[in-house]
Amino acid sequence: MFLVAKTKDGISDNFNSFNVEEFNLHSSKITIVTDGFLSELITEPDGFSVIEFPHFSVNNREIIFSKFKYNTQNDSFTVFNSMISGRSIYYYNNLKDGFFCSTNISLLRSAGVPIKENTYVLPEFYVFRHIMVPNTLFKDIYQLPYGYQLKLITADRIENSNS
Repeated sequence: MFLVAKTKDGISDNFNSFNVEEFNLHSSKITIVTDGFLSELITEPDGFSVIEFPHFSVNNREIIFSKFKYNTQNDSFTVFNSMISGRSIYYYNNLKDGFFCSTNISLLRSAGVPIKENTYVLPEFYVFRHIMVPNTLFKDIYQLPYGYQLKLITADRIENSNS
């Protein structure tokens, strides 16, 4: 599991029992939290990536369940959720708080994301016992469909595409 957050001040103090890295950008900080077991931070020539892989994988880059990539050249983020991952990737974007992306709702809560009930989707949940992606039971928190990638180009522009 992992969490990636782009905030003004950084949130590394909120996490004690995880591997935490923090990078300074021009006007913000990126905080990366990994468990060191199923996820890993990889430094690349044009930025960095956080990948999540199955535990049984011999080479961590052989099978990738999910990937978060930051490109320093165009200052953009890309989040990818593979078709075989079986795990949800949740994201929250707010101009005031920042951008947060995680495979775990409790990590979002620890990062300071407000977790509130999304009453708008309750009728859908009660009738179908399921909520269609990208909506979740949490207000302003969305999930990335399997096989899709999300590109965050600026703080107010998100592109969601099928890859």
